[in-house]
Amino acid sequence: MCAGAEGPRRAERLCRALAAQLPQGLRIDSVVSPAMGGVIVGYEMARALGCQSMFLERPDGVFHLRRGFRCSRASGCS
Repeated sequence: MCAGAEGPRRAERLCRALAAQLPQGLRIDSVVSPAMGGVIVGYEMARALGCQSMFLERPDGVFHLRRGFRCSRASGCS
């Protein structure tokens, strides 16, 4: 086994443990994370919660959803 293979498994275990700490019945449709430094955690949290993962970029210093990601107020995003 590759020595670096533990990193992805560790991220998965951590995010599953964090997701388990959330209140039961909480409705989460999406996890949104920053592109720099947050994509992996955002993806693993979304996977643990069974929802969509999106990331934000800030090409001009302000965070934006890009690359086809969309978020509507009807889904609880604002």
